[in-house]
Amino acid sequence: MLTQQIKAGSLDAAMLALPVEDPTLAQIALFRDPFYLAVWPGHPMAGRKEIGQQELASTRLLLLEEGHCLRDQALDVCSITGAAEDIDFRATSLETLRQMVRARTGITLMPRIAITQSDGLSYVRFAAPEPDRSIGLIFREASPSRILISRMAKLVQAVMSQN
Repeated sequence: MLTQQIKAGSLDAAMLALPVEDPTLAQIALFRDPFYLAVWPGHPMAGRKEIGQQELASTRLLLLEEGHCLRDQALDVCSITGAAEDIDFRATSLETLRQMVRARTGITLMPRIAITQSDGLSYVRFAAPEPDRSIGLIFREASPSRILISRMAKLVQAVMSQN
């Protein structure tokens, strides 16, 4: 786990979804990462520019298996939209989720930073307020690299604000 590597000193910092609940680790919020609805080409929602969260009410979504932070974030979105997890199928990775959607097993939520346009799926943006998550830089509170890490965080914030 990345947080353990940071605490052990084998990593100086890592980009993770926030919040990270550990008082020995500092965190700097970098950017908001919106979720998109991932569907296969030909799905009734494919090709739409955006979708309202309420349109997912009673929809069953493919999610990652227990233990993934993205699963917890997706479940938070489900609670807001009224969607539910498809309990018959769970994926071990984002790539597995993509394969399952490509195979028309179901649809899922995908964070923007994980989207590639060459994967053969259709991604539909949510209308405002779009569900999202916060991505941050995590490091040891007492890190001797704190100044360098803070500068790196400002650079990432500047780049992401242009997207």
